[in-house]
Amino acid sequence: MWEALLWGPPALLIALFVLPVSVWVRGSRWDVGAKAPIEAEGSVGLFLGLIGIHLRRTEPAWELTPIVVGASLRRPRLRLGCGDGAKEGEEERMTPVASVPEAPEDTDAAAAEPETLSTGPDWRQRLRRIYALTRPMLAPGGKLLRSLLRVVAIRRVQAVGVVGLEDPADTGRAAAVFHALRLALPRRVKIDLAPDFVQIGTRGEVEIRLHIRLWRILTALLHFAAAGLWVFGRIKVSEQMRRWRWL
Repeated sequence: MWEALLWGPPALLIALFVLPVSVWVRGSRWDVGAKAPIEAEGSVGLFLGLIGIHLRRTEPAWELTPIVVGASLRRPRLRLGCGDGAKEGEEERMTPVASVPEAPEDTDAAAAEPETLSTGPDWRQRLRRIYALTRPMLAPGGKLLRSLLRVVAIRRVQAVGVVGLEDPADTGRAAAVFHALRLALPRRVKIDLAPDFVQIGTRGEVEIRLHIRLWRILTALLHFAAAGLWVFGRIKVSEQMRRWRWL
């Protein structure tokens, strides 16, 4: 019992960083029109989706439910954003407010006051100072961005829909170009768009599943911090060496 209490929290912390965070997003609209409803839902799960939260759009609000053992529970349910409250806020914003007349300005007093010249540094000097401070961190910052790009792993991207343009000839040419580019897509990206020569509009469904690895974020931030300490430490040492030479 005591061993489980002792080694349980460190094991959970290690599993949190080792196992990826699962992110799933789905959006669909099958009706044509500007006011057509858009169905959207998504989830974020820790430990490969064992526990997390599930967010689903239900007109006119959003529903937030917990995820336990990979399944979304019906209870407890939290509703976010109510349409009635939004309408009341719009009505309050539309209510006219009586304007208060402003007092006339005393032009003589304003003219009598002497103009104060700004003695602060010029904006060019500020830009040079900012650039001088951030220039040593440009290389580590670039490495950090490249490392963060490897944090997200695309597990699946799937899109199914129908596309119809105003001119049926343009619809046919777009379908031909898409089918030619479809062969160059990665294996985990599947897109199936069918042409519609009768009805104008785009409708369909898009589903994206990602994995985010927290340990890569942690290692990238640690490398960036170590590089920053090394760069600024080297600058301080070189400045101190110059001072000793002058002495």
